Amino acid sequence: LYRQVAYREISPSALRRLHQSGGEGLEAAYAGRTKEVASELAAHFDRSRDVERAIRYHGEAAKNAGARFAYPEARLHLQAALDHLQSLDVTRESLERELPLLTQLGWTLVAIHSWGDAQAFRVFTRIRDVAERLDDSALRLRAMESLRTMHTIRAEYTTTRALSEETMTLAQRLADEVAGATGQVDLGCALVHLGE
Repeated sequence: LYRQVAYREISPSALRRLHQSGGEGLEAAYAGRTKEVASELAAHFDRSRDVERAIRYHGEAAKNAGARFAYPEARLHLQAALDHLQSLDVTRESLERELPLLTQLGWTLVAIHSWGDAQAFRVFTRIRDVAERLDDSALRLRAMESLRTMHTIRAEYTTTRALSEETMTLAQRLADEVAGATGQVDLGCALVHLGE
C-alpha cells in the first residue's frame, strides 16, 4: 500500500531512474553472485526499461526457478525475456539469444501442461523456424524431435511420418546416428498406426 501511494507521487521518468539506480546498486552489491537476486534485478530493470539487463536477469531467474521445479515462475521469466527480445531489431545475434530461451520455455511448458500443450507446440515450431533462419541443422534436428513427439501424442501420424523421414535425411547428412535411429523408431510407430 505504501509503495502504491509513493509510486503515484513520483513521475514515470523519476521512477524509471529510481529502479535503474536500485538495480545497479543491487547488481554491484551481489557482484559475482547476481544469480541469488536475479528475479529482483529483472524486476528493477523491467521497470527502468533497461532491456539488455532485463533479458539477462529474466534468463537467470528462469534457470533458478527451473532448478527448483518452479515451472510456472520459470515460464513467466522466460516469456518476459522473450518479450523484451521482440522489442529489439531482428538480427542473427538476437535470434541466437532467442534460441536457449525458447528451448527452456518449450520444456518448461511440457513440464507444466504435458506434451499436448498447444503453446509448447508453437514454441518448438518457432525453434525449428529460427534454426532454419540461422541455417543450424543440428538445432533444427532437435526441434524436429520434439515436434515428432508432439504429433505422435496427438495421433497426427501422417505429420509424424513426414517429420521422421525428414529427420532421417537430415541425420544422415549430419552423420548423427542417434537422431537417425530415433527418426526410424518414430517412423515405424507412425506406419503401424497408419496401417502401412
